Amino acid sequence: MGRFILIALSIVAWASAAVGLAAQGGRFNAFVDLLTHLAPLYIAIGVFWLGLAALLRRPVWMLALPGLVSVAAGLLLMAPDMMAGRGPAAAAGAPTLKIIQFNVWGGNPNVDRVVSWLLAQNADIIVLEESGGVGPYLVKGGYRKSCEWCATNIFSKTEAVASNGPEEWFDRRPEVSSATFRDSFGPFTVLGVHLPWPNKFVREMDKYAALKAMAGQRPSDRLIIVGDFNSTPWSFQRQREDADLGVLRRTRNLFSWPAEKVSHNKLPALFPVLPIDHVYAGRGWATVSVQRGPRLGSDHYPIVAVLAPAAGLAPPNGAPPSK
Repeated sequence: MGRFILIALSIVAWASAAVGLAAQGGRFNAFVDLLTHLAPLYIAIGVFWLGLAALLRRPVWMLALPGLVSVAAGLLLMAPDMMAGRGPAAAAGAPTLKIIQFNVWGGNPNVDRVVSWLLAQNADIIVLEESGGVGPYLVKGGYRKSCEWCATNIFSKTEAVASNGPEEWFDRRPEVSSATFRDSFGPFTVLGVHLPWPNKFVREMDKYAALKAMAGQRPSDRLIIVGDFNSTPWSFQRQREDADLGVLRRTRNLFSWPAEKVSHNKLPALFPVLPIDHVYAGRGWATVSVQRGPRLGSDHYPIVAVLAPAAGLAPPNGAPPSK
């Protein structure tokens, strides 16, 4: 390979590494923080340059060094989430709570398949964004809908003891859906949210402010927050908001987008590249499992989380919890 071509490749390699390094500036600037969501891309590009350097064999450092920098930049963003835990351990023999979070996509042509899969999961609570025509079938299948006109719908097997239901919609459509339930350990609240893409700064902050306000009104230990956040855990803004919410994110680098080339997503969907759908729960909950569901016609994969009361959590009356 000619020296000119090698120099040109080296310039491109350093340029890509520089973008990965610039993403670290997301700690201080919301616009720069957009670069953090591409952390896996920096790693993939770095691996490409390292592989090319190994093939060319001479002079290796011109491509290998920026390749190493690019990989390091991506890992620096992703490592904290990779190493983070998922919260406390479950109490022995404690009952479990199964929750499904899924952005169905309003134009999903596979409603029958979506409904069949959801009902087969036998989940206790299902939180849907862009639910389209799925809701009525879930109601027919035995689920109760907490809010008739909310943008994010919460369906449950048991009746909610409180919710921001349809009566509030006539005054102001809720940005966040809320439903409170009661089990043998007392009440717990589920909040469902659908945040805009992070480049829509004003809308994102308005919706997050509504979520933060509602989360702050509930006891955090048994609070559960789920939704399509359109934000990766590598974002410094996401990390700051996580800290504000006072609950632990239980989805750790669980890639959920894209699943299909539908909606506004026209990218190839061989596999998901971004984890933007999340499940949070307070320290009164332990994570039993968190898994990604199958492709169901949306550009998102569903998330299936199983939680259980944390060890040391006592029922409010001091009686043994029901199994």
